Amino acid sequence: MEMIMVKKIITVDPATTIERAAQTMQMHRISSLPVMEDQKLVGIITTNDVMGVLLQAIGIDRESMRLTVLAEDRIGYIAELTHTLKEQKINIRSIFSREEKQFPGIHQIVFRVPAADGEKAVLALKKNGFKVITEYHGDLTPFLPDR
Repeated sequence: MEMIMVKKIITVDPATTIERAAQTMQMHRISSLPVMEDQKLVGIITTNDVMGVLLQAIGIDRESMRLTVLAEDRIGYIAELTHTLKEQKINIRSIFSREEKQFPGIHQIVFRVPAADGEKAVLALKKNGFKVITEYHGDLTPFLPDR
């Protein structure tokens, strides 16, 4: 029995952010993470907990439309994008950015707007020179920003 038991249990404390907990879980390839305080178990974070927080953070829990714009990694780009939507009185429900590994220096800006404002948002962004992605495309080359 000792041969199959884990000797070092990976834990976190209550102050650990959900992002850091998710990173720890992925790094150690574990699906649950005990939360310890003063050597007492005070909770357990599971992959389901992490997924729930992620889905809420990206705004999928409300009627919305997902829009993506590929952007150069430069100061002010997100401000330009959000200003365009502000001018049209379109609320951004969530926004995040991630590096696009196949194109160094390019980030995906992914955001959600109310479903009722989706088409209006796409038109406004395109009018201001943004190349908007609204569905999956295997080849992102046509959506790269003009350099």
